Amino acid sequence: MNQKIFDSRYLLGFIPSVNGRVDPPILSVVYGSRKDGSDIDLFLIYQDEPLEKAQIKDGIDCLQNGIKDFFNRFSSRDIELTEPIINGEYLQGNREIFEWAKNFLDISEVSQKNITYLKERSLESYLQANLFRDMGINEHFSEQAIKTPLEDGVIDVLGEQTRFNNFNIYRGLGILTYCLSYLTSSKRYEEGAKKVTLKDMIQNPVNDEEKTLKTLRIYYKERGKSFGPISNEELDYFYSAAKSFLRKGGSH
Repeated sequence: MNQKIFDSRYLLGFIPSVNGRVDPPILSVVYGSRKDGSDIDLFLIYQDEPLEKAQIKDGIDCLQNGIKDFFNRFSSRDIELTEPIINGEYLQGNREIFEWAKNFLDISEVSQKNITYLKERSLESYLQANLFRDMGINEHFSEQAIKTPLEDGVIDVLGEQTRFNNFNIYRGLGILTYCLSYLTSSKRYEEGAKKVTLKDMIQNPVNDEEKTLKTLRIYYKERGKSFGPISNEELDYFYSAAKSFLRKGGSH
């Protein structure tokens, strides 16, 4: 990745190209490791809701939110939104919103309502991920049916070594990382944490859920870079683990 991508002037020039929007974001934050060769992430808040919440453009991951959605979810300690605020660097826009958000996490108490919200988001993410998984499997066998002449007999049944290579399978795995992120953050808050970051859970996993989250994120990123095939055995491992963690509400 070119070093210019980490230059604030480059990023400021890049932002207008996201969605082709004319109106500037209310707030822009850069986060992620920001090291050469690593991913660069942008968090953008607009007055209204963007058509796409997440985009990858020119090697930059863009997370976008409308201001109303941001306040609602941030106040619930949604880790997707607290992460860029805690670990991010102000880039442009309304600095008061950025400072308010940082201060909010310092002075406000974590409520049971916050924890319930995170657990509900975890379950919602799992169900959404599973839907993409099912669509990916169906797409795989539809392609097989087209390629396999009728006289060649029965199409291969789904087995451990069945390998997938389509968007829906990858998309599902990406959403599954959110499932585990929400669940693991809810557990840390239950145990008394004031702030929870994905970065810390990845670098210092303390239970099986966090270790699985770390493994899944590494696996997903590696497969995403090469768009390499995913075996059904690997797929089943991650989905089964997430399902088990959800059923027991996370281990201590």
